[in-house]
Amino acid sequence: MRAWFALTTGDYRGVIAAARAGAETAARQGMAVQLAAQEAKAWARIGDRRQVEVALGKGRRLLEGMPYPENLDNHFVVDPAKARQEVLRTGTDFDGTDRSPMRNAEARVTLGVTAAREATWSRH
Repeated sequence: MRAWFALTTGDYRGVIAAARAGAETAARQGMAVQLAAQEAKAWARIGDRRQVEVALGKGRRLLEGMPYPENLDNHFVVDPAKARQEVLRTGTDFDGTDRSPMRNAEARVTLGVTAAREATWSRH
């Protein structure tokens, strides 16, 4: 919560500090993925694209190591599809050209797998 409050008040260095401290405590939990996203937002607002990519990569690696969530209605559960949509949004130019073709391809594959899982689960 400290990272989110810092983000909403424009304290971007505070976001980074809180996100990193929280990630150490919440290692390997969905909360750590959310903290990586908060850190990425702070770096984006500071204007450091490289650190945005580092933070997003950290969140992606954490997310990939977690089982698919059972209850996406839980506010504190990270929806893998939502994370991949953000990757595509930031990795695509205004004209639709991929800025990050490999990262975007991986995101599209993950979205396809997610959609297939959801279709399979909805039939049971």
